Amino acid sequence: MTKQISLYVSDCDKKKIQLAANINNVSVSKYVVDIALKQAREDIEKSKTIVLGNKERDLVLYLLDNPPQPNEALIELMK
Repeated sequence: MTKQISLYVSDCDKKKIQLAANINNVSVSKYVVDIALKQAREDIEKSKTIVLGNKERDLVLYLLDNPPQPNEALIELMK
């Protein structure tokens, strides 16, 4: 099943998109969808990764090697 997406762009932007689609020998719709899907995949993958600086990385590694003792609230929760 396909769904429609409508976009409004300036004349200048439309001409650029049409030219790029022509260069790639595809329709404007296919060009826009292909580019949007490529960017969507990249954005989704990026959202799955957390980048830590050196300080944060060192803290995470320290806590993994030296976990804190559970507090009363955690002990109660685990019961």
